Formats: sequence, structure tokens, C-alpha cells
Amino acid sequence: MSSLLIRRWSVMAVLGCTAWMGGTSLGAEPFDPGEGEFVFPADAGVIDVSKPPYNANGADDVDDTAAIQKAIDDHPNGNRVIYLPDGTYTITDTLRWGTGGGGRGEKRTILQGQSRKGVILRLPDAAPGFDDAAKPKSMIWTGQKPAQRFRNSIRNLTVNSGRNNPGAIGAQYIANNQGSMRDVSFVSGDGAGAIGLDLGYTDEQGPVLIKNVSVDGFDVGISTRTVVASITMEHVTLRNQRVVGWRNDGQIVSVRGFTFVGVVPAIENLSVNGLVTLIDADINAKTPQKTPAITNGGAMLLRNANVTGFTVAVENTTKQGTGEKCPIGKTTEWVSHAPYQAFQASRTTGLNLPVKETPLAPYPPLDTWAGPHQFGGSSDDDLDDTDAVQKAVDSGARVLYFPQGGKKAWRIDGEVMVRGRVARITCLEGRLAGAGRFRILDGDAPGVVIDRIDLIYQKIGFVHATKRPVTFSGITFGGGVSDEGTGDLFFEDVCLGQIELKGGNVWMRQFNPEAKQRKILNEGGTLWIMGLKTEQAGTVVETTDGGMTEILGGFIYAQGAEKTTPMFVVKNAQMTATVGETSWNKRNFKTILEETRSGQTKDFQYTKDVYWRNNNAAMIPLLIAAPK
Repeated sequence: MSSLLIRRWSVMAVLGCTAWMGGTSLGAEPFDPGEGEFVFPADAGVIDVSKPPYNANGADDVDDTAAIQKAIDDHPNGNRVIYLPDGTYTITDTLRWGTGGGGRGEKRTILQGQSRKGVILRLPDAAPGFDDAAKPKSMIWTGQKPAQRFRNSIRNLTVNSGRNNPGAIGAQYIANNQGSMRDVSFVSGDGAGAIGLDLGYTDEQGPVLIKNVSVDGFDVGISTRTVVASITMEHVTLRNQRVVGWRNDGQIVSVRGFTFVGVVPAIENLSVNGLVTLIDADINAKTPQKTPAITNGGAMLLRNANVTGFTVAVENTTKQGTGEKCPIGKTTEWVSHAPYQAFQASRTTGLNLPVKETPLAPYPPLDTWAGPHQFGGSSDDDLDDTDAVQKAVDSGARVLYFPQGGKKAWRIDGEVMVRGRVARITCLEGRLAGAGRFRILDGDAPGVVIDRIDLIYQKIGFVHATKRPVTFSGITFGGGVSDEGTGDLFFEDVCLGQIELKGGNVWMRQFNPEAKQRKILNEGGTLWIMGLKTEQAGTVVETTDGGMTEILGGFIYAQGAEKTTPMFVVKNAQMTATVGETSWNKRNFKTILEETRSGQTKDFQYTKDVYWRNNNAAMIPLLIAAPK
């Protein structure tokens, strides 16, 4: 995969910034709860299941399973949105991602409703096949290992398991490298059911983003397991589970914004291989309980949490840890293990950098959308569409969109100037081709969102040349990004090659750089990452020149060549991290940290007590490279 290069020429003090769309920079600003509607232009190329030849009807009690399944089967690996208008759709069997053939199946499929509350996939009461708790069955299934389930997504709908269906699972969902579940509710009609959201039914899960998701009822709200390849969750609410809210058995999971209300334990981190990084949590028992809110048998960092109604916040049973429990009440920061560092004279807690919500603005009205097809462009040929795209931008549009379904991909070989009123660029999950670039300039919109694009194997790049914030969301990159501006950068559910940051403020969620050399350079900037997954050799993050880097949950997939460089390099800068490593060929990193302070360099290398994840790979609940 081609590298992604970011160059920033000014440093902005992070504590003085305010988030686009309002709020503060301290993690308390509001977020989109997913109550809005998604309505696309008639020519967008989304697959509307209510239209011929599918004719699913959300306004009657007729079984819609076959109609929706047909729409899925007709577009395997197609980067197409399978769209459900508002309505209640009766489901009597598992909706399964299409197989296609020749390795084409169970990936690049997006199931999306018009609105989270308005679209309901409902299982009839006492549905055959869902009645046996010993043989659970899922309402939605998106594939299984190996880790080829690229770009699978489920968005903006509710899954209701009905009543008297004790074997029901809301969804068995997998995505790899880039893919997300957003604004989805799982509801049990009577509280019964096996699992609301099952992320642990198959190995090689993730990296994947779970955002704005709620589960009401079921025995287990969310299940995660296996040691590969990490899950990132943000704004997750669990209520009224009958056994446990969230059960983790070996996975590396990073969570921000976790709410639990119930009469059973909120979290079980069972396996020695499991690493849970949990920040901004609110855990409440409906009535006083005689059990811990959280049991930890692996590694855990808990920050900014409020726990009430349980005996303790965390019962720490891991053999390698400190053995210290975390009491109920408000917790600023608690770690299951003593921190690791190269210099003894280091701080004892994480950097706790300020957090901004990803500024994903609502979609403007359809009469403000424009696309290149309206100005002479075509996705049915191999001709350059740059001129048509520029005309669409300069038409006064607020959304630049690329309709899907052409015989070819839209091609951009020139430079498109993003200016004027354009606030969003979206490919509606499809692919762009070419070797051109988008230059993001100052304009009338307060910020620009670039989302839902497949750029793999292409050389299309982006230049950030604006003081406005820019968000990249739901993108698999092939080309690069260079930054000549001063505005904040946000990356969410992004897969790419390499990043170089030179000053500025950056927030990343579910970030997957896969270069075979150094992945991230932070040269004097402020970088916050929640959910980082990497592969192969090469330093994961290098922080220099007064930069600050905080990693909240990293999965280091140390396959490939021998590791001749440190995992992390810090030179007269600061970094704290929670990370876990996997290496089936035992070519894990021998040097975890190389830190330089005032001309003196020290390493944190192999020690027996840190290499206790699978295959002698590292498990680091808290790594600190920052002076007191």
C-alpha cells in the first residue's frame, strides 16, 4: 500500500482549541446519537430493497428475508449500499453476506437503514431456529476468517429479536482493516436471547470500529474474543443483560464512552491475552449488587470512570498484575500493572490528552448535492473526470458526491480545488481511480469531511491546505495526504500506509497503518490515538521535538521480517501507550522503547514479565516515556 504523507507547518496549542460543531476540547462535547435520517439522491446508485426487483415492504407483516437477501447476493464485494427505507422488516432466517465466488464474497458490503429508530429488522415471536439457547443463531452474519472481510459495515438501523427467541443473536459481525458498525440498536423483546452483538464468533476479527451502538437485553450484550486483530468502540450503551454486559476473552479492545445499567457484572476480561483500555465510563447497578462491576484476568487501563452499586469497580485477578482492586466511585486512572519505562524518573500516569469528538457533520439537504455526472463526467469510461468534478465543486454545492453503479470507476488524474461551500466529499462507499489529487482550501464551510471511499490500489492524494478542520472517515487509502494547512486533522476508521506529522493536532480512532517501515512520525505535534493496529517490521510510532503522543489501545501484529528497530522511539518528547503484540513466527519486537532525554538514550527491552501474551509477545498495560 502506498504511503500517506502528512506535513504540518504550524503547532496549535491543543488546550485552547474548540471542536467544530461546538463543544469543548476536553471530551465532554455532545456527539451525534444517530437519530438523523439518511436519504440519498435518486441517482446515487444505492440499492433500495423496497424497489424492484426486490420489493421488500416495511409496512406489512410479510416475510422480507428473501427480498433483502437477494439484494445482498446480487452485489458481493461491490462497495454498494444495501439501503432500507424506514419501516419494520420481518426476518425469519439469517441475512448472510453474499459469497460471490473467486474470493469475492463476504466483504465490501454495506447494510444501511434510513434511520436508526425508523428501520427495524424484526424476528417474529417464537421463530423456528431461534428457539434453542444451546444452539444460538444470528439474525445477521457478515462472514468469517480469514481476515479478508474488508469494508463491511452496518449503519442506522435497529435489530429486534422479538419474544420467545432464547437462541437469537442480533448480529455476528466482522470487518477487517477498514469497516464500521455505526448508529445501531439491538433490542430483545422480552430480555432473552444469546448475544446482542457477537464480535467473537470468528478469529481474525478487526481492526474494526463500533460507534454509537446500544444493546438492550440478551444474556450477553457484546462478546469479543480471540487474540487477533483488535476492536475500537466509542459511545456504547448496554442495558438489562441477564449474564454480563460485555465479555472479552483474549481480544485487544479500546473503548471510549461506555455506559452500563443492569443487575449483572458490566465487564468480564477473562483471558490473560485480553487487553481492555476503557475511558469515560459510567457503570451503574439498578439495585445494590454483591459482585464486582468488572473482573480482570488480563490487562486493563481504566480512566475517568464512575462506578456505583457494585462491591468494587475492578476485581483484579490477573497473575502478572499488582493485585490491587479498583474501588467504586470515581476513578481518575487505574492500571492493572505497574507501568513500564526506560527512565526511572518518569511520570506514573498516562498523558491524558484532551479529546475532541470526530466532527462528522450531518448530511445537508439533497438540493445542495452535486456530482460530476451533472457536468459531463461519466463512470462508464476511462476518461479523466477532473474537469467535471471541479465544476460540481464550483456549482455552490455543499456535498460533492460520486454516484455508484457505472461500468468503470470515476477517474481523477488532475487536481480538484475543494473550496466554496463544499463541506463533504463522499463516494457513497465506492471507488475512485486515477493519480490526481484533491487540494482542500479555505472556504465557506466550517470544515470538510471526506468519507466512505475505497482508494485501494489508486494513487489519488489529498492536500490539506486550509485552517479548517478536515476529517477522513471510512476510507481505505492507496495514495497519500500532504498537509500544508493549520487546521485540526481527524482520522476515523482509516487504513493506509505511512504518516508523517510535523506539528499540529491530530485525533485518530481505529487507525490502521500497514507500511513495512516506520508507520507514524510525530514531529512536534499532539497526537491522540484510540485503537491502533499495525503489521510487519518497522517502528510503530516515533515522537520527536517536543511532540506528545498518546495511544489508548494498540495491536502490534509483529509478523514478517525480523524486528531490527524499536517498537517506539521517543526523542526529547513524550509518549504513553497501552499496547499488546502478537507474533506467530516469534519475530516480535526485542526493543519496546528507545527514549532520548537531554542527550542520554535508554532502552526498554525484553524482560520476562512483559512478554506474557501469546507466543512470548509483549503485553503492556501502560508504557511511559515522559519525565515527571
